[in-house]
Amino acid sequence: MIGKRLAKLPRMPKISWRRARLNSWVRLGIVAALALLLAPAGFLVYAAYQTPDTLIQQVPAWGWVHWGEWDYTVLVRPNSLYTEEVLGPDLTYYEDLVEGIEARFTYNFVTDTAARIQGTYEIREDLEIGDGITERRIIVPETTFFVEQGSEYALDLPLSIDRQAYLDRIAQVASETGLALGRGSQVTYTASVETLAVSGADFVERSMELTLTVPLPAGAGETTPPEGNYSFRAGTEVFVSAAAAPGFEFLKWEFDGFAFVTKTSGSLTMNGDVSLTAVFQRVAPEYTLTLSSSPEIGGRTEPAAGSYTHTAGEVVAVEAFPSEGYRFLRWMVNGADHGSNSSTEIVVESNVVMAALFEAVVGDFSLQIVVEPPGAGETVPAEGSRLYDEGETVALSAVPAQGYEFVAWRRDDSDFALTPSSSVIVD
Repeated sequence: MIGKRLAKLPRMPKISWRRARLNSWVRLGIVAALALLLAPAGFLVYAAYQTPDTLIQQVPAWGWVHWGEWDYTVLVRPNSLYTEEVLGPDLTYYEDLVEGIEARFTYNFVTDTAARIQGTYEIREDLEIGDGITERRIIVPETTFFVEQGSEYALDLPLSIDRQAYLDRIAQVASETGLALGRGSQVTYTASVETLAVSGADFVERSMELTLTVPLPAGAGETTPPEGNYSFRAGTEVFVSAAAAPGFEFLKWEFDGFAFVTKTSGSLTMNGDVSLTAVFQRVAPEYTLTLSSSPEIGGRTEPAAGSYTHTAGEVVAVEAFPSEGYRFLRWMVNGADHGSNSSTEIVVESNVVMAALFEAVVGDFSLQIVVEPPGAGETVPAEGSRLYDEGETVALSAVPAQGYEFVAWRRDDSDFALTPSSSVIVD
């Protein structure tokens, strides 16, 4: 048996412990640190039992409010759909019936105590022409307002919107750039107000910005193919056509800036680069002028009684001639008095109903008025012969024409009045 001698294991060292003693200052520091850590928790426990049920907070000594608004009305042309001439906001408007738009921006700042109120306001417009082109214009420059000591400030700014001016500007830019512009165009009005109110040691500063967006008509017409740039092989025959929008009429095609053809449609053979433009023009609306005499036997009018069509804005001269035994009284236009001069003019801006009123003359005396020399002036009553009752007083007035002056009223070859305004007794 082979044996193996085991080496003698060394004896493990003996570990002894000794109690350490802390310096008194170190012990004091440890106690203080523990106290700081426990203090917040203790305060929370205390507060949970000590906070009262009602919480009192300080409130401002004064109050204020401000508000602003864009409002607008739409003016419509005479038509058979609406009896009103002015329509309010948030309705559906037929483009061809819109005559104009009147907008108004209002702003109010109110406090419940006297304060010094000051600030500025401004209105600008942004015209979106198309193809990323936008033009900005200040229409109400920055203006300062000031209330020395009060509780309210009110602002009221009216604004007339001329859409045709914007359309003309879009057409100008399109002509200068060669771009197809106008689709989806609109103008946006932005009103900005900044206000500072001071009451004692308190103050409030506020700003406001409100917008009003007005879409613009798509344009005077459309083409086939639509506006744009196209590429064709040489010799390709291209069919084109133009259709006018309501309120417009097709005028001509322009080929590289020159009149090409007045037909709305046709074919074009591509033998090189071509610039083709459809030209439209606005059609002025037409209105009816209706003339009549009342009573019919009392006299006639020139133009004669009847209905006539005139372009908007046209000036029409009318005259009334009484029948024997009648005299002219006055004109009535759409139910309103239009004057007692037998010869007058009317501007046709809508449908007009015009009546010449006559009345029978009871009496045997006539008064004839003559201007000498002929054409040297006008009189009221107008030149002519009329019947009056015996003893009736007739007021006279004379207005000399350019290059003439009034001399006198003459009766039976004798001057009886030297002033243009006078009267005569028919006897």
